[in-house]
Amino acid sequence: TESPSATKSATIKATQALIADQTTPPVVESKNINILVVEDTYINQVLVQNILQDAGFLYHLAENGCQALKALTTEGYDLILMDCQMPEMDGYEATRCIRNLDSETAATRPRVPIIAMTANALKGDREKCLACGMDDYMSKPILKADLLAKINHWLTKAVDNLNSSKPLDFNAAMAQVVTTPSTPTQADVPMNYDQALEEFGGKRELLNEVLGNFLTIGREQVANMAQAINTNDRETLHREAHSLKGGTANI
Repeated sequence: TESPSATKSATIKATQALIADQTTPPVVESKNINILVVEDTYINQVLVQNILQDAGFLYHLAENGCQALKALTTEGYDLILMDCQMPEMDGYEATRCIRNLDSETAATRPRVPIIAMTANALKGDREKCLACGMDDYMSKPILKADLLAKINHWLTKAVDNLNSSKPLDFNAAMAQVVTTPSTPTQADVPMNYDQALEEFGGKRELLNEVLGNFLTIGREQVANMAQAINTNDRETLHREAHSLKGGTANI
């Protein structure tokens, strides 16, 4: 039987091999690596889940910070991919809650790396992510090679803690939840279909399905923004515009 340390080492080497060969990515034997994806935009959810699935990782999806905290009470995760702007509880607040709980459980539960995923690429955004307790930062669009490189980097740094993260105490996690609004913080050419197909691992049917859903959801978001403008609903306008921006960037 292969030892846990040997399994972890093999997982990291396989991930490195996957990053090195983007044309025909093999399935990584990383069934013991569990990743929490916290993302509310459909396009980004599908893209990230597809990358993780092809790489062989286990993953769970949460659509906002509140769901992420609840997920952390039922299962241990080796790494968290955290969107920043989400309804109910954004990524900044969710990370602060997680880090507060980390300080209370440091003796029994390893610190889980958190990588920010944000549509913002302005000066100071990276610093804002790190200041709230995130470990790294990615601006959208999310590219397969970049995402896998980030994951590999943090799995390597946390190799001694892989598969050892325990669920949070439910009552302690829920005590951290406060419902606060997210902090608000053209190209003339069409999309590059061949590049998009490559990012989706050559899965043409999946990509076409995503594009169709993107157009449907996009029309709804534009209609919601128009209504928000008419009713002076700034919060809805900001939320829908940010979601549309993030999804469009990845398309």
